Amino acid sequence: ITARVHGVERDRAQVKRRERSYALADALVAATSSRDVIAAVVEHGAAAMNAAGCVVALRSADGSSIELLGTDGMPPDVADEWKRYSIGAPTPLSYVARTGSPLFLESAADWHRHFPELSGLADSVGHQANAVIPLVVGGQSIGALGMAFEHAHHFSDDERAFAITLGRQCALALARARLL
Repeated sequence: ITARVHGVERDRAQVKRRERSYALADALVAATSSRDVIAAVVEHGAAAMNAAGCVVALRSADGSSIELLGTDGMPPDVADEWKRYSIGAPTPLSYVARTGSPLFLESAADWHRHFPELSGLADSVGHQANAVIPLVVGGQSIGALGMAFEHAHHFSDDERAFAITLGRQCALALARARLL
């Protein structure tokens, strides 16, 4: 019975994710500028993953820095402090933007293990888990999409795949908006 209940809960979560991803897809199709794309992702990205917040960060033209262009669920003073910083900084967003590899921090212990310099900051803003996904266009990482969770969170294979799909959608919409 327990397995059946977990199966039903998983199916409901997938249906809810799918519905929220449709809302994001609709908003991305309607977006005609990079600013519109970023606003759509910030508005719908966290909801699609049932996250507490969302951030979109893009690499500078010369690739030396990363800039937060859209945030939700991040205290304004933290967003201002981290508005623009070196791509080499020890942060999840810069790591993902540099490497083009997704990063899933599932707990405060993961934060401390991978980014000890920032684990206190993550605690202070109330983020225990994060999914950080590269934004890749034409094989090049142009930035990262981050989603924050208030509690420790184990990311299932389905959630990981879904987050990566959101990152692809965002990157493609940004590329399309630049062409427009």
